[in-house]
Amino acid sequence: MDRRNVDLLAGMGTEIYPDKRNGQFQDSKLRMVRSGDSAGQGLPFYAKANLEKLNVERVQLTLFDVWDYRDDGYSLRWDPLGDQRYALRWRDPSKSKLADGPGMMLAADCLAIEAMRWFPTLPVGRQAETSGFQRKSRREIYFVWPIWTPMLSTDTVRSLLVLPDLTHDPVDHGSLARRGIQEVYRSQRVQQNQYYSNFLPAHSI
Repeated sequence: MDRRNVDLLAGMGTEIYPDKRNGQFQDSKLRMVRSGDSAGQGLPFYAKANLEKLNVERVQLTLFDVWDYRDDGYSLRWDPLGDQRYALRWRDPSKSKLADGPGMMLAADCLAIEAMRWFPTLPVGRQAETSGFQRKSRREIYFVWPIWTPMLSTDTVRSLLVLPDLTHDPVDHGSLARRGIQEVYRSQRVQQNQYYSNFLPAHSI
């Protein structure tokens, strides 16, 4: 198995401390959809299905143009616009069609899956924690990430993403600026039910 796949598996979760409720491995806080059901549909299934639909045109639009949210695929719920709770919509989202909008950005979700390699889930004490997340209480969890300006190697990026300074309150921007970090953003992870979660719009801290 190559390094990419090993890192991607570490980004999915860890089996060192199985979940006490069901004996399964503890998965990433970046899993915002089902981990899997009797039909085999969950985060790995959704990611694979999205990748099979991906084409060069959609990648180019995602990277270099205005996002149009016209893709039909499985939303991984990392975009705050993916918060499609029934209470926030005029129509039952389970019965909505792409024309009802918004859709999703297929390439963005596929690129984000690749980025999970930089956010491993590791045992901390007797539980699993995902890199990049800050837990303020049992129900108050945030995803925190830096914005840097210099060209960096992948190993340096790995180090930046887990800097303890990113979660200090208040953030020492002077110290971070000396390491090339110009801004820090935070987005709260909200759990709708046992299957689905969403990120709220991010803000700088």
